[in-house]
Amino acid sequence: MKSFDFVFILYMMHKIFGITNMLCQALQQKSIDILCAMEHVDIIKSLLQRYRDDGFDTLLSHVKSVCDKYSIDKPNMDDCYRGRLSQQDDFFTIEHHYRVNVFNAAIDSQLAEINFRFNDASVELLKLSAALHPMHKL
Repeated sequence: MKSFDFVFILYMMHKIFGITNMLCQALQQKSIDILCAMEHVDIIKSLLQRYRDDGFDTLLSHVKSVCDKYSIDKPNMDDCYRGRLSQQDDFFTIEHHYRVNVFNAAIDSQLAEINFRFNDASVELLKLSAALHPMHKL
């Protein structure tokens, strides 16, 4: 596949999966410390949030250089974005589309899934149950 869209999403998902893979590996260990696992969850959430806040420009730069290397056409990021619906009332740039509708949406989806699986009540129960383990007694 030779399209900017494909390259952008490929590199973005590679980075996101690289971050979340650390949590997956930690949670799949045969012997896992619950408190350590909860620390991993917090670390992954903060890494994803940092990537969402600061990673777009670096990703876009990297994707553009890959497109240059393999002679893949790049859209002008300042052009008006035309979505699937040709009659749009809102006009925004192609860069805005990739930043908000693709990049932020993908990371927000990952964060929402982690927050759903490790909500505050669940985390609190896991931490309290870890306190019952003999290893954690004073």
